[in-house]
Amino acid sequence: MKVRSKTLVGVALSIALGLSEVAVAESTDSVSSEHFECLLEPSMEVDLGGGSPGVVRQVAVERGSQVRKGQVLVKLTDGLERAALQRAQVRIARGKRKLKRNQALYEMKMLTPEEKDDIEMDIRLAEVEAVEARERLKLRQLRSPIDGVVIEREIDPGELLGDRPVLKLASLDPLHGEAILPARYFGAVAAGQQATISLLGPPGGEVVAVVDRVDPVIDPGSGTFRVRLNLENAGYRIPAGLRCEVRLSQSGGAGSAGSNPR
Repeated sequence: MKVRSKTLVGVALSIALGLSEVAVAESTDSVSSEHFECLLEPSMEVDLGGGSPGVVRQVAVERGSQVRKGQVLVKLTDGLERAALQRAQVRIARGKRKLKRNQALYEMKMLTPEEKDDIEMDIRLAEVEAVEARERLKLRQLRSPIDGVVIEREIDPGELLGDRPVLKLASLDPLHGEAILPARYFGAVAAGQQATISLLGPPGGEVVAVVDRVDPVIDPGSGTFRVRLNLENAGYRIPAGLRCEVRLSQSGGAGSAGSNPR
């Protein structure tokens, strides 16, 4: 009886494992044959505000302008900061000349070490002031932290720049495709999986994308989970905000759902 019982348990386990493998295979096959709605969004959006308050002297971009990382977008009045830098540079030059003139006196023991130290200390203090003035000058400019485009501009020359954002930038290469899938497909989608996106508007056509992120949590209210895809967009040929449909390829395995390569 014991042998028979063990045999029945083994058969039951084999059937359960077999059904589980069939379920995973059916889920994977079905997800590759389905089309899911998606939306193309910028991969990054950045709000730029003031590093320090001041009056705007120049705005170098308009809405729709393409920008490069590090590009100066807004300049503030900086007369006081430039004057502080110039004053520090004059003190440095004067201190170095004084030190050079008194070097011979020091070597002849006509200048005490303390007096020489005072001259060198004045030079070092002026150099610190110069560094501080340069850092303050940097705060009088807004630079782009990304390659992208300007999607909002809320400032003009002559206005006071405060803490509020005045420019919004968006990175459009790559684009992100956001899709929402029913919970029954959880486990059939994994990071790195390829997909085909059909564009439901100009320029139209189909493009290849890659799954970047699978949310590890299913929304209990809707019974869905989110999937994010990466889509290369050199030259910004495809606009953000475009509706699309995504067809996922067959996954190489269901064990990595919810993983994130970043």
